[in-house]
Amino acid sequence: MMIIYNVAKLACAIFAFIFYPFNVRGANNIPKEGKAIIVSNHKSNWDPILIAFITYRYIHFLGKQELFENKFFAWFFRTVCVIPVDRDNVKPRTLIDCLKLLKNGGVLGIFPEGTRVQERTNKISDGFVLFAIRSQAPIIPVHIDGKIRPWHRINITVGEPILLEDEFKKNVKDVDTEKIANEILDEVYALKME
Repeated sequence: MMIIYNVAKLACAIFAFIFYPFNVRGANNIPKEGKAIIVSNHKSNWDPILIAFITYRYIHFLGKQELFENKFFAWFFRTVCVIPVDRDNVKPRTLIDCLKLLKNGGVLGIFPEGTRVQERTNKISDGFVLFAIRSQAPIIPVHIDGKIRPWHRINITVGEPILLEDEFKKNVKDVDTEKIANEILDEVYALKME
């Protein structure tokens, strides 16, 4: 499975290097080992690939269920570590898979806005906050900026890890996950390179 992940990553890296030059700042903020949740804005279909470029670690991104309707694509996306999620009705299996991944020291990648947007939106999913609290994993904010067009420079900024230590001691029901999710997304957009 990881061989296909690495081959796909290399092929995309070569293509992107030629057509999509990019700057990276703060890549060392992604932990070299141990659990972590990468939370990023979502401008294009290239976003998961661009984020995968900046770390040697395997990132398991959440991907919409529709990507898995075709048998070949379902096999391919599972092979490159994509976890299917029904955005309208998140299944217990998805929650279990994500928490198991984090407990085993893996990296989960999430785009909380759920779909591609060019500007900050108020409609976001706060599920990643629950994952962070239950697994006690740090959240790594990432911002991607630039026109996703050939020969236009793309800027990727990785912020410092956010650890919700105060929330670890609380009952999850007492945590305002929506408020925290919005605050973290604000931090994601604050990373935009000037």
